[in-house]
Amino acid sequence: MEDHLDVFNDFWASLFRHPQLGVLTDVDGTLLPFENRADDVVTPPEVLRMVDDLASSAGVTLAIVSGRPKEELDRLFPEPRHALLIAEHGAWRCGPTGWEPTLSLDPRLIDSLVTELEQLGEQYPLARIERKTWSAAIHFRQLEAHAKAELLGRVGIVLDPWLSNHPQFERLWGSEVLEVRPRGATKATAVTWIKELLGSDGRLLIAGDDMTDEDMFAAAGEDVDRPVLVALQE
Repeated sequence: MEDHLDVFNDFWASLFRHPQLGVLTDVDGTLLPFENRADDVVTPPEVLRMVDDLASSAGVTLAIVSGRPKEELDRLFPEPRHALLIAEHGAWRCGPTGWEPTLSLDPRLIDSLVTELEQLGEQYPLARIERKTWSAAIHFRQLEAHAKAELLGRVGIVLDPWLSNHPQFERLWGSEVLEVRPRGATKATAVTWIKELLGSDGRLLIAGDDMTDEDMFAAAGEDVDRPVLVALQE
């Protein structure tokens, strides 16, 4: 990845002019800035217009890819919309026919872990335990450093044996968040989906800001696609 985006570079000019271009973008920390509480994030009207204009452009397929639940993406990018949505790191995707799951796991597999994490979270009011369809996330952005270290140590005591007994799940670190997700739910599935929609002549521009986006970057075509690491000031 390059340190900065030079739109006059021959490669970038060729990419932007390509007749079948897929644009994949993360949400938090990429398309929208972080907030202390995820529920406080809103999409400004100018961003909604930009998203719709880009998604409506001839030859462009825009996919918004996030670890957020699908209900949150519906809130941030309401209908009518032209962009495709991918939620829960690829576990859900939404096209013209609506939302569809990409996993066949029983959602109840995560229930026991969520219960333990919620009991632990009650002792840290500034932490938030988020239940998703097949995964659970521990948000600790608002905690002081000592409380954060203490919480994560206690989470590890709960999480390590649970993961040992549930090998189909994995630990995923994000920006001030730790998530337990199914191994099949990765943002790389979004890249595969968009490539299928575009066909063999398609090229991709992929934007993300943290470790949760590395799967998208890794799935990009080495010579024809381009990942962009985004850094936003909080």
